Amino acid sequence: MGSLSIAWKDVTRKRERSFLYIITHSLLVATGINIFLISSVLHLQVEEATQMFNGSIIRIMDSYLTFLTLFSFLASIISASVLASLLAVSRMNDLAVFQSLGGTFKQINRIPLAEIFIITTIGGIVGIIEGSVLGFVLLSFLGFSIIHLSLVELIIFSIGFLFFSAIGTYFAAGFFVNVLIRKKFREILDSQYVVTPTNPNRIWGISTKKRTAFRLGHLLQTRARLVSRIMIIGILVLTLISSFGILGGSIIQNTADSYVDRGYGGRDVIVITPSPSFSYIVKKCYDPYEKLSFSPPTNFADEFIPEEFLSILPPETIFESRLLTIGTIRLLEALREVNDVISSVSSIFNSYIWGVDSSFSNIFSYYSVGGSSSYPNQNYMFMADGYHQFVINQGVMKAIPKMINGVELELQRFEVQRVLLDPFAKGFCCYIHINSLSDLSWHINNSQRNVVFIKNPSSDILDMVKALDLDYFYLSSFAEIYQSFSDQFWMISNIVFLPVILSIGLSLVAFSSLYIIILKKDLYIMRVLGCKAKVMKRIIIWINIFVSLQGIFSGLLLGFSTSYSLLLPQPTLPSFSSWFVLTLSFIMISILVERYITRFISSLS
Repeated sequence: MGSLSIAWKDVTRKRERSFLYIITHSLLVATGINIFLISSVLHLQVEEATQMFNGSIIRIMDSYLTFLTLFSFLASIISASVLASLLAVSRMNDLAVFQSLGGTFKQINRIPLAEIFIITTIGGIVGIIEGSVLGFVLLSFLGFSIIHLSLVELIIFSIGFLFFSAIGTYFAAGFFVNVLIRKKFREILDSQYVVTPTNPNRIWGISTKKRTAFRLGHLLQTRARLVSRIMIIGILVLTLISSFGILGGSIIQNTADSYVDRGYGGRDVIVITPSPSFSYIVKKCYDPYEKLSFSPPTNFADEFIPEEFLSILPPETIFESRLLTIGTIRLLEALREVNDVISSVSSIFNSYIWGVDSSFSNIFSYYSVGGSSSYPNQNYMFMADGYHQFVINQGVMKAIPKMINGVELELQRFEVQRVLLDPFAKGFCCYIHINSLSDLSWHINNSQRNVVFIKNPSSDILDMVKALDLDYFYLSSFAEIYQSFSDQFWMISNIVFLPVILSIGLSLVAFSSLYIIILKKDLYIMRVLGCKAKVMKRIIIWINIFVSLQGIFSGLLLGFSTSYSLLLPQPTLPSFSSWFVLTLSFIMISILVERYITRFISSLS
């Protein structure tokens, strides 16, 4: 009889265990398929949003989706490998019987691998169908056009997932079969594998039933140490996926919102400009739906806010005063600079340039790329995050302003010290000290300003603005555009991740159920020896607590630390609702496990 037919008979004979393995594996595959579909749709949203937004917000969302897809793909494969290892270890005693009946190790070695092949194949096919149908139904219900999703990409992803999952499960199960099980076989056949029972009086003689359950639960968990470790790894990986998806999404949402809020200086800031035409230019730069233009109008360099207006304003009301210009910037690759000789130019482009002074309020979040200066000076300049790919990815550390408002400048190199996360001009602007600008160009005075930001303006200030024929507008309307897009994006992402969380939760329930089945013989012996049903229930609960808490705590810690420290700078803590969702999920999982334990104990009676 071939190993495949023996494995198939074993699968059909132990229906409950095989069903749990198949369901668990299918849920893991469905999780990967769901995340692929979700990320594909949200990536389409991000691509559409790049027509309106640039810089940090889009990059954060895109990086999060890409990282989550790859991370979940690997984590699902690892979980499937853990599941295969659990199956291989659970077959040790049965395979020892085969060996005692004269089977060679090579023959016996094929039986668990064949069983794993059958279970992973059936579970993989069911998981692909389940994940695809559930994903398409949910996306269609939410109003997404699934026509844009490539069927070819889905098929390639599914085949790749099955292929790598099969490789992972084969090597994982093969390791346990060829190393650990062989060792156990030799110990059993050589009569060296002797279990020294714990003194029963020491355990059953304890008067407190709760303490008895605790001690016995701990004893069974330590006896099945290998299985417990495999279970901990599986629970850790599944918890890591869910915590990264929920906490990571919450951290990125809150941080992106804080970037925008800080970039607009809050929600009660007005922008004062010399004229309505100048306000129109600044509004276009703050409006994410407008296309940018770097061609300055003829009067761009001739309109300024009267100095007497700035002098009579109370200092505490001025949030920021700047000089806005348009110029040409040349970025240099510092890595190619040898002995002050520039061997290569990285890029030349037009950009909005802010002339700022020492009162430049460091309200923006930022990447530090060259130093810790809090404001630009004669040697340092800042850049906004629209140029992030130049500064970070290409190692750009120096910049040369060449032209401002069509006028050639004295060439001077500035070191780029920070990349600010600024929504102005979708992140395509630079910051140079006003004194440096006046030194570079004869037509710029270091006392001139054409944009003033005032926070919480009084009615007297607004009357003064109108009396001087100046123009102003509120930034709050543009901040609300960003906020609306962010809320919609993350609301959709939270909804579409519900089936993923459901799949992970059911996988955790299945893992716990499999763990109980593996320990079924020990538990049955305890029941025969007179252990009461209530004590049995407490014992099984303590076993799950010992194993689950280690995996869940480690997974939450890794998921939170990964999301908080690796995704983006100056992150904001996740919201209370994300922790509530995680807690509620684990409570529901605990209830399902408790129901299974109750049914399992009744089957022992």
